[in-house]
Amino acid sequence: MRITHYNNVDFSIDANGNISRKSTWHVMDDTANAGNWTGLLERVKQWAGEPGGPWKLPGGNSQSFVEDSSFVVSGINFKAVNRFMYEVEFIGKKAHLQAQMNGRPHIRVNQFAETEKSAVWKIHADSLEGFLPQVGDVLDWAGELFMCAEIDCESSGAGQYEVTLQAKDMSVLMIGNPVFQRGNDLESRKTAKWRVGIDAIDAFIAEHDVNTDASAWAGDGYFVVEVNTEAIGTLGYYVNVEAKHIGVRLIDIRKSEKFKSYDDYGGVQTETVYTGRWQVHADRRQEFNGICGQSADGWSETGFTVVLVSPVMLSELEYEYTLEARNLENATVGMTFEYDPRENLRNRNDVNAFPAEFILSAEQCGWRMHDGRYVKISELDPGAWTPDSDCPFQSGAELSPSLINRTLPTLGLQEIIYLKGNGSKHVQSFADWDSSGRVMNSYTIGNYTGNWLKLGQKSSMELDNKGDVWTRISRYYQKAPGNRMWNSAYSGF
Repeated sequence: MRITHYNNVDFSIDANGNISRKSTWHVMDDTANAGNWTGLLERVKQWAGEPGGPWKLPGGNSQSFVEDSSFVVSGINFKAVNRFMYEVEFIGKKAHLQAQMNGRPHIRVNQFAETEKSAVWKIHADSLEGFLPQVGDVLDWAGELFMCAEIDCESSGAGQYEVTLQAKDMSVLMIGNPVFQRGNDLESRKTAKWRVGIDAIDAFIAEHDVNTDASAWAGDGYFVVEVNTEAIGTLGYYVNVEAKHIGVRLIDIRKSEKFKSYDDYGGVQTETVYTGRWQVHADRRQEFNGICGQSADGWSETGFTVVLVSPVMLSELEYEYTLEARNLENATVGMTFEYDPRENLRNRNDVNAFPAEFILSAEQCGWRMHDGRYVKISELDPGAWTPDSDCPFQSGAELSPSLINRTLPTLGLQEIIYLKGNGSKHVQSFADWDSSGRVMNSYTIGNYTGNWLKLGQKSSMELDNKGDVWTRISRYYQKAPGNRMWNSAYSGF
């Protein structure tokens, strides 16, 4: 073939610094085939070669060439000048045997202050395998370390590739701001999210482990209570750290009333108890230890005393203290002992005292209202009133009118005895006691013998320590006020 390079090598440089070449050759057969034009095209194509081959750099005489491996042919155009000659146009690009960045990196910073970079490289197929990083590899871009996140290779023809690399800055970074939460229990919590590279995760977890101080990011008094990780592919992790404020915090106060018993008159006796719960940091337990017996003012009623302190360890740093307060002025509050032996009920004789009172009417005192003043009944109606039958007390005459309608305090006693068997066996005993006289002279209750007025009786069923049934009988008596004596002949009882 006879070749002649036409003009010089044209070239262009785009905005990204990429150089492209163009050159034109005139090609015809040599003298041996000068008259055989029918196969010229095939012979010219064979001479030109295929896209992807090395660039044909013209020699000094423009009728020869040398191969330039720094550029690669990216396109070939054939044009017939006449029957015996073709014009062959070569288009070439730099071979990029070493990767070359196309322009400048694209930098993106999102709302969480995460920095991402992406860039496009041009590289020849022969150098592609040694150039491509692995996802997670560290890339040094302008002195900053980024981790390769994505790789995209696209052929641009002629043995060339465009490689797009996306990378993320994986240094430790808090994503956004901590989130605050407080529920109905007034417990304060904060949660923060970090981005942590694969190479730093172990050190980060150790620094932010459960029970560690979180004041650097959450504020004073906050401590880590939970750590969760979420993988970011092979680059690293998102780490969610939750912290709770642990100090001294009142959780709740409860007031309860507990039934104790009925009194002698059927009234209800109750006991009031306050129960408080506190969250307490381990370093402040001394504020609660040893406070049994101290005043509970401030969280219960005035006059209440701490009677129980119960700590529960929730973690190495957090305790929950339960305090119970009662009013110790009530003699029975807090006492669990109750005198009630069950082995010898037959010989049991219990006596309980209670306050009683007696109110005298004018009639009982021997007086009657007449013309706006009290007058002796015996003067208004002789024989209508006598102290032997009409006065509740033993007296030889009318009582002083100053006693009329007065409340006279006196002593009441409850005598308790036990009879074997259930109550149906002892109805006669109930009836005999009730039908006998209301006044009992020289009757001994406990170790005291005196003159007593019967008030009434009641019974209940109980078991001894062997499981046998007994009838418990409570009988109530009243002593006459002062040094007086009940009149057993009084018709009004």
